[in-house]
Amino acid sequence: MKPISRSTLLRVGKLLTDPTNGGIPDETIVRDANRAATDPRNVLGHYVLLSETGKGGTATVYRAYDRTLQRIVAVKGIPIENLPQENTRRLQGEFVAMARLRHPNIVSVFDCGIEDERLYCAMEWMEGHSLHDAVRKGPFDPRRAVEIVRDIAGALDAAHR
Repeated sequence: MKPISRSTLLRVGKLLTDPTNGGIPDETIVRDANRAATDPRNVLGHYVLLSETGKGGTATVYRAYDRTLQRIVAVKGIPIENLPQENTRRLQGEFVAMARLRHPNIVSVFDCGIEDERLYCAMEWMEGHSLHDAVRKGPFDPRRAVEIVRDIAGALDAAHR
């Protein structure tokens, strides 16, 4: 078998360094992750929390770096110190159920666990903006609205089979 040339590796490496396509993060991301990891509050298992991207009633979602697989992921963190144990078990069960879903409009779940009094779920990172942000910008073209509803309905159908 012929060895792969350095120029081919560099071209492939360039494609893989774009974090928006799930590739291997570039040096800047790795450097940011190493810097963030010096604060233990930014570490959940082998994930380094880089930035907060959303917050709800009980959970916070972070853009994070997976040190094991060297990729950007989304991590949902839920403090469990005030959660009854039955709720923690239910949430873990929901994460397991989510991990079984396979649909183009549903993010993949990679991992879940409990670390430092936080339940977490690591998921596929999706670059872009939320539907909430898009709706706030104003009304959609009717055709686009139908496409969005169709995509959501397909995902809901897959989730409830």
